[in-house]
Amino acid sequence: MGEYTITGSTYWNGIEASKIMPILDELALIKGISGNYWILSGKALAIPKILVSDARANDNERSYEITFGRRDLVNDVRNLDPIITADVIYLIDPAAIVTYFTNSYPAQPIATGDKNNTTHYSVPLIYFDDYQSGNMNQSTLMYNSNGTMIPVRADVREQLVCVAGAYGDVAYEHIWEVGVKGLMDVVARTSTNNTGIIRVNKA
Repeated sequence: MGEYTITGSTYWNGIEASKIMPILDELALIKGISGNYWILSGKALAIPKILVSDARANDNERSYEITFGRRDLVNDVRNLDPIITADVIYLIDPAAIVTYFTNSYPAQPIATGDKNNTTHYSVPLIYFDDYQSGNMNQSTLMYNSNGTMIPVRADVREQLVCVAGAYGDVAYEHIWEVGVKGLMDVVARTSTNNTGIIRVNKA
C-alpha cells in the first residue's frame, strides 16, 4: 500500500476540505491509479460533504458540492474511524479489487427427488439501482470475466412440503434458501510504489 500525508489544517476543516479533491486526483495520476478510482473515508470528508450539501444555495458552496459529487466517495464513519482512530482517506483503484463468483446449481431447475420435493436452481442477483447517478430501476449485478460481463447468480434451494393443519386440512408450504458465493481479493502489487491502494494521512 502506498502512503501519503497532507499537511495544513485548512485542508481538513469544514468546506475547505474540498481542496483535497484535486490533490487526490493528481496523486492518483502520479501513482498510476485509474481515473475512476474510489475514495473511502471516515469523518475526514463526511463532515465537509454534508456541510456543502446543506448550504448549496450559495454559488461557491454549490461548486464545492460539484467537486465532491464527481468522485465515487464513500464515508464509513461508523467502522473506518474506530479501527484506524485517525482522519484518513483511502484511494482505491477498481482494478486492484478482484471478485470471483461461483454457483452450485444450474439455471434450469433440477428436482432432487427427496420427500420434501426439493428443487435446485440459480437466478440472477437483482438490486435496486439508486446510487448517485443510478436510473432508479432494478438491475442485475455484473462482474467482469476475461473481458466479458457476466451476471452474478444466486443459488436457490426450494422445497414444497405437505403439512397437516390442526383440523385435518392439508396445505403446502414453500421453503426457500438463497445463497451467493463469492470471493474478494486484492491484486498483487507490481512494485512498492504501485499497489492500487493509497492511504492518505492527516498530518
